[in-house]
Order: sequence, then C-alpha cells, then structure tokens
Amino acid sequence: MSLPFVDLGLDQIAIAFGFVVVTIGMSWLFGFGLERQFTVASIRVFIQLLVLGYVLKYIFALESHWALLFLVECMVLLAAVEAARRQEERSTGLVISLLISLNVAVTLVLLFLFGGVFQGDPLHLPHYFIPLAGMVIGNAANGAALAVHRLAADIRSHRGEIEAALALGASPQRAIQPYVRATVRTALIPSINTMMLTGLVQIPGIMGGMLMAGGAPMAAARYQMVIMYMLPCGVMGACLLTAFLFSRSYFSNREQLREM
Repeated sequence: MSLPFVDLGLDQIAIAFGFVVVTIGMSWLFGFGLERQFTVASIRVFIQLLVLGYVLKYIFALESHWALLFLVECMVLLAAVEAARRQEERSTGLVISLLISLNVAVTLVLLFLFGGVFQGDPLHLPHYFIPLAGMVIGNAANGAALAVHRLAADIRSHRGEIEAALALGASPQRAIQPYVRATVRTALIPSINTMMLTGLVQIPGIMGGMLMAGGAPMAAARYQMVIMYMLPCGVMGACLLTAFLFSRSYFSNREQLREM
C-alpha cells in the first residue's frame, strides 16, 4: 500500500501559525508574560528553517567534505554560544569548554555511526550526516548547559564541604567528584525519560518524519532505535567533558577554590 505524501505550501504554514496565536493568547490571558518570547521564537523558527532549507540544498549539491564539516562546525559554535548564554555566569572559558566537548562528542558518535552502523562515506550520505550531527549537537548542548548550571549551583551551595576536602589533601577533581556525578545524572534524566516513553507514548522525530513521508513502519522503527541509542552517549560524553574542563576554572593554580 502506497501512502500519500502531503507537500505543504506557505498557505498551510500560515494556517499552522494559528497554534502560535493560540499559545500567545493563553499566555496573555493567564498573565504568563511570554507573548514577546513566543512571537520572536516563532519568527526565528520560520526564518531559520527557511534559510536552512536553502543552505542544505546548496550544500548537498556541492558534494564536498569541507562544506559538510564547515556546516557542522557552525552548528557546534552556535550551540556552544547559546548554551553558554543560558548560564548565570558567562565566560570565554565556558564557551571554549563547550566547543571542545561538543566537537569531541559529535566526532566520536558520527565516526562510530558511519564507520559501523551505516558503513558509508558521509559525502555520499549528506542527507544522513547533517540531520544526525544536528541531533547529537542539539541534545549534547542541552545536556551540557544543564550540567554546567547544576555544577555551578552545587559548588556554591557546598563550598564548605569542598574546601574541607581540599584542606584534607584531596585534589580539586576528587573534591568535586560527587557533584560532577550528580550533575551528569541530572543532565541524563531527560534522555532516560525519552527512552522510557518512546514507542509507548511518543513517536519521536526520525520515526515520525519517515512515517509522514510514507516510509515503511518497520524501517522507521529501526532508524529510531539507532537514534535512541546514540543520543545518550553523545549527551553523557559532552556533559562529562564539559564538567571536567569548566570545573577547573573554579580553582586557582594553588588548587584553592576561587571566590564566587
């Protein structure tokens, strides 16, 4: 049975914008004060996705490894800057830590994917490479942002315990190890919850997209399994590396906790 594919035009997009209008109306009605944020976010979504569509069309036509890598690196940079912007304490060191962590996470995950799972050259599979890279970067950036926020809060609230551990001869890494562990656990909770609900309640991105495009359900399910297995690995790697790199900025060269 061949299922139809509905090609959406700008008129259908304009109708779908009604959801945003309803959301803004509810925000105004109940006094949430999020009208401006929703308006700006919805306009950004339209512009960003429209631009992305044209950029991907051009990148795919180029058939260049360098073009693919450049696009992914731009995505990493934007994700790192956005993740750093969400923190109370912003610094160049945080952006650099996020850049390193996200690059390592996406590189390792994609090498394993294309070397072991898809067994193909990304140049010949750009329609796989870019979406998969975006999924890893987006989820890893969200996890890392949550990890940095939690770690900073834990260090502030447990300053006495950390200084006591340092006074007893513990290294900075040893002194904050419990808080790094709690940080990574917290950052991984959304990934675990998503895995628990996938297939029971939620039909996530890849599978939903393939089904809407008329793909075979079992093929869509197998692709979604790969996605669900790869994302927590990328998130955990990015969280661990970010926590390790950025936590060093809280200590002086004499291994003393800095004033915060």
